[in-house]
Amino acid sequence: MRRRNGFTVVEVTVAGALLLMVMGGFAAIYFGQTKSAERVGQKAELADQARGAYFRMTDEIKFGIDLMHPIVGSGPTPYLLFTKDTYELIAYWVEQYDHPTRPGVKSRRLMRMSFNAKEGRKPEIVAPFVEKVQFSRKANREVDVEFSFRDADENNLVLTSSISCRNAVAVY
Repeated sequence: MRRRNGFTVVEVTVAGALLLMVMGGFAAIYFGQTKSAERVGQKAELADQARGAYFRMTDEIKFGIDLMHPIVGSGPTPYLLFTKDTYELIAYWVEQYDHPTRPGVKSRRLMRMSFNAKEGRKPEIVAPFVEKVQFSRKANREVDVEFSFRDADENNLVLTSSISCRNAVAVY
């Protein structure tokens, strides 16, 4: 019998196919993890934007002098009008718009405008994707805020607080 010095074509083909399947499995795991990490990063960024907008808005309200709207005892509204401690008239409201990446889908964003800005009245986007923002006036110096937004996985996240305006005057 003759001694073999190598592998047959069938053996090399089977070994190559097995190697390709193992490499394909590793590639699928790697790219799946990369996509998952990217999604987690997007969710964290959106949550940070919403939290930042919420804290900016609540800090401004805390130092308000005059809460103008909503009036005491009225139902919740999607807008707030007040005067800051610098005598600047500020409005927050929710605006509906067409979603930039999903045609035909409407989204909401939280807007802010200063009526006394030196640059003129230019609305600015405070939070690009909000589900709901509601303001309820409980007393002359107190406003309840409910701020909810959806993350990339369509989970609804809600931030709420009752804010007392330190400098607010009693307006009836």
